[in-house]
Amino acid sequence: MLQRLLFCLFCFSLGAALPAAAAAPGEVFPADYRLLRQELHLAKENQIYFVFDLPAHQVSFRASGLSVAELPLAGWRLWGHPREPRIDVLVEKDTLAEPQRTKIRVAPAAETPTLTAGGDLQALEIDDMPVRYQLLFDDGTVIRVAPCARGVFGRIIDGWRWAAWCLSRPLISDWKFFRGKPYTELVLVLQPRDAQLLYWSFTAGGRSLIRWPLR
Repeated sequence: MLQRLLFCLFCFSLGAALPAAAAAPGEVFPADYRLLRQELHLAKENQIYFVFDLPAHQVSFRASGLSVAELPLAGWRLWGHPREPRIDVLVEKDTLAEPQRTKIRVAPAAETPTLTAGGDLQALEIDDMPVRYQLLFDDGTVIRVAPCARGVFGRIIDGWRWAAWCLSRPLISDWKFFRGKPYTELVLVLQPRDAQLLYWSFTAGGRSLIRWPLR
C-alpha cells in the first residue's frame, strides 16, 4: 500500500504545481497534500495508526496505508481552529468510568491450571470499555468521544450536555488564552460499540492524523 500512497502524493504534487504561478505564498500545497506526506511517514514505520477523517465522517485504523477497520461518525463538532496537519501522539485517555469487567466468569480448574500472581483470570475486553471519554494529545488538542443518544430521555440528556458544552468552552478557551495556550477540542459521536472499540485499541503513545474540512 506504500505504492498507492506514493502515487497519491505524486498526483497531489503535480496538481499543486500547475497553478503555482497564480497561487499566493503558502497556498501552493493543499492541506490534504501535507496530510498525505505525514501519513506516508507513518506508513513506512509499519505501525498501526488512526486517521480521524472529518469530511468522510469516519475514523480509520490503518497499517502501512491500508485501512484495517473503519468506524462511521454519527456527528462531530469543533471548538477552536483546525490546526496544520501533523502527527498527533496520544498522551492520555481520561474517563469518569474506568474500564472494568462487567461480567465475571469463573473458569473451571482444568482451564486455569496456573494462576498469575495477580489472580486475573481474564483480561479486559471491548465490552468493558467506557463509551464516553476524552483523548488528550501532545499538542493540547482534546478529542471528546460520546455515544449516540438513544430514546427520548437520552436525547434530552444529550441536549443538556450540548448546552453545557457550548457555555463552558468559552471559559476554557479564555483561560487557555491567558496562559498562552491555544485550545482546540473536537467532539466525535459514535455508536456505543464503536466508541468502546476506539478506547480499547487506541493506547497511550499511539499516533494519529486529523483530516479537517476544507476552509
